[in-house]
Amino acid sequence: MRPAGSLSVLDTLLQEPSTLGRAALEEHALALWSLLRIAAAVQRATGFGELVEGAVQAIAEYTHYPCVALFRLDRAAGVLHLLAARGFNAEALERARQLPVAGSLTGLAVTQRTVVCSHNLRHDERVEPAVRRALASDGFREVASVPLFEGNEVIGALNLIYRHTAGLSESELHVLAALGQIIGMAMSALLAAEERARLEAQARSSQQIESLGVFAGGIAHDFNNILTGILGNISLVRSGLQAPSASEARGLLEDAELACRRAADLVKQLLTFSRGGAPLRRPTRDLPTLVEEAARFAAAGSSVALDFRAQPIAGVLQIDPGQIMQVVHNLVLNAIEASPAGATVIVSVAPKPAVGEGSATHAQIVVEDSGTGIAPEDRTRIFEPYFSTRSRGSGLGLATTQSIVQRHDGHVFVDSTVGRGTRFVVELPITCGVAVSTEASVPPRTRSLSGLRVLVLDDEPIISKLLSRQLGALGIVATFSSRGEETIEAFAAAKRRGEPIDVVILDLTVTGGLGGRETLARLRAIDAEVCALASSGYSEDDILARPLDFGFRAVLPKPYTQEALVEALHAALADVDSC
Repeated sequence: MRPAGSLSVLDTLLQEPSTLGRAALEEHALALWSLLRIAAAVQRATGFGELVEGAVQAIAEYTHYPCVALFRLDRAAGVLHLLAARGFNAEALERARQLPVAGSLTGLAVTQRTVVCSHNLRHDERVEPAVRRALASDGFREVASVPLFEGNEVIGALNLIYRHTAGLSESELHVLAALGQIIGMAMSALLAAEERARLEAQARSSQQIESLGVFAGGIAHDFNNILTGILGNISLVRSGLQAPSASEARGLLEDAELACRRAADLVKQLLTFSRGGAPLRRPTRDLPTLVEEAARFAAAGSSVALDFRAQPIAGVLQIDPGQIMQVVHNLVLNAIEASPAGATVIVSVAPKPAVGEGSATHAQIVVEDSGTGIAPEDRTRIFEPYFSTRSRGSGLGLATTQSIVQRHDGHVFVDSTVGRGTRFVVELPITCGVAVSTEASVPPRTRSLSGLRVLVLDDEPIISKLLSRQLGALGIVATFSSRGEETIEAFAAAKRRGEPIDVVILDLTVTGGLGGRETLARLRAIDAEVCALASSGYSEDDILARPLDFGFRAVLPKPYTQEALVEALHAALADVDSC
């Protein structure tokens, strides 16, 4: 659709010459020539910025209007934003950065949907007062304000301002109306193209994250199995070294165990991109302590000082402490790398200011530096995986951070000025009142584990071998299977013999057979009260995050130590003991 009353604009320009005298005909031909030149400049533009700059430059060059300003309409806010201008002094430009639709001559052209002229800028009250004074001081006398159309919709305005008396002819008014249509349609087309490009880039980014998730999940599953074998065996050996002469060996084993735990933390970063990266939430009341610990660990050994500030937070947060510590660690490292030696990074934790008199609904973690800042062209890409402005950066830190925060139903914001620093704000929801956890709590260890009958499903030989040692050291009788079908048969056979299984430990991911989730469903058909413990280095369907929802009594995330295994068994048996 074309704007109302515009069907004859171009037709009038073409038909009018037959009724014109020689002088008017020459003026008409010049107007058409200018219109064609400007239209050609607009057509050459390949981007929105190039379009608006090229349009005002062409108008200033091919017409007798040396001063040109192009505005875009923000209908929701009721203002016109200046996009490009030529021929104005600094004061006039500053005054015209944003014009109100109501109460300005430019706004009048927008609302009346036609070219509006002023022949006396000094006294025309339709012109916004501050703008009028700025223009008058520079000697401007007249203005023509032209609405820009996209279909039947006004999307902006074009102001042509001059220092002499113009007295626009009918031909020139028609040319200006046609110019408003040409520029408006070109602006709309390029905005639509740029929006499509933005959405396509967003889709590519999502595909990158999805691909990385599949890759990360596979690696994490295999790597966690290896780490479980290493970490579990180290913990077994360390617990067996009691003699004083073995203190040096214990120290070495503790260092090896710490290295394994750090490797496991790296795997958790990859897991945040995969379907298995769901947070293992638990109620947390002391967020400031958790944040401070992560921040000081990240800043240890650097030449940048850390200023930690905290305010009490009323209520409980349902979070994965390890993942939130990873968020803080990533943001603090990012701030340190952007800061010069001797600078200070400020880390603060506080409730987000509430609206009205209500209580705070979110907690805020703020990491602020006074470093190099982020360039505007990079700001939209900082959360993309693999994108980094630093030569040694992996491009995963901020992408990991955003993924973790989103999985916690939170938000992360960034404000940055080049040369002045960057401020990241993480918001996490607060659960008010009494915390309710879907995880089985770990009760006091009042029951001996010796003599328990445990059935294990795991297709990784190194894990089965480790568990055999760990469970044997606890006096537990263990049976192992590598396929879900074998586990079901062994469980049923033990029940028929009158030697029922006390606990089943089910790996959630089994290659080429039934996994833990499917196996448990069949075991419950045999015994509805089966006591099951979920174990995996790659959780699926949020089972590790919400085990009770899926029929499991407790979880044993890989990699794990002897101590973690004992706690998981006690947690799984808690409900059995209370019956």
